[in-house]
Parts: sequence; structure tokens; C-alpha cells
Amino acid sequence: MRKKNSVQSDAKSGAAAVSQNPAVEVIRIAVVEDSPDFRNGLHRLFSESPGFECLSTHASAESALCALPAERPDVVLMDINLPGKDGIECVRQLKDQMPGTVFVMLTVYENNERIFQAVQAGDSGYLLKRTDSKELLRAVRDAAILNR
Repeated sequence: MRKKNSVQSDAKSGAAAVSQNPAVEVIRIAVVEDSPDFRNGLHRLFSESPGFECLSTHASAESALCALPAERPDVVLMDINLPGKDGIECVRQLKDQMPGTVFVMLTVYENNERIFQAVQAGDSGYLLKRTDSKELLRAVRDAAILNR
């Protein structure tokens, strides 16, 4: 998690000074989801919610594998069923490169075998795609805090 910068204006000079606000920590999110509507909805949710920053979204595991190691998000929301490489294989490949990142699987599956495979790959948990936005924000915040 990163401390959020706040901008304060100097009344005399009009210059803006950036200071660290130690009370506010921003959770940096990346989303890997092939459905454009769902991916854009998650981007909007996290971008507009206080305490979160959506760094990037990716439509495929291949795109995520190229970008995420350099971005170093705090939490990656990963769809299990992606075209090409699936989300489980993507987490397996990213986990060693990103030890400080929490991977949370987003899935329509309630299939215990797929969830078990995701846990074996290194994810920290899973959420069903039908989870409401308030619960999703809470769960992602909890996962990030537990990983500190």
C-alpha cells in the first residue's frame, strides 16, 4: 500500500506543495478480466472509491504477465477463465516475481476443484463475480491489510 499524496496550496505564493498524508494509504489494484464490461466496471469502481487506485486493466494473462511485474500492484484481481493462458497459470507465473502482491481470483465458478487449483497456484482467496461492490471493496481492503 502506498501513502496518498495530498496537495496543499501556499496562500502567499500560490505554489502547490505535495505532502505525505500518513493517515491515508492507497491500495493499488490491477485487474485481469477478459469481459470488457466487467473489466471496465471494476476499473471504475476502484478508481472512484476512496483509498484505492486502479493501476491497470488487462484482457489476457499474456498482457498481465508483461506489465504487472513492473507495476507492482498491492492486489491483483484475476479472472480464472481467460483466453489463452488461464488465470491460475498466470498467478503461478507471477507469484515468484511479485512476492508482495496479493492475488485474488474473481470467478463465476463455485467448483471446489478450480478453487483448489487457484490456491495451489498461490492466490490468497477468491470472490464470486456476483459479489456486490461494497463487499468486493471490503474484501480487497482486508486482503491487502492482511498481507502487510
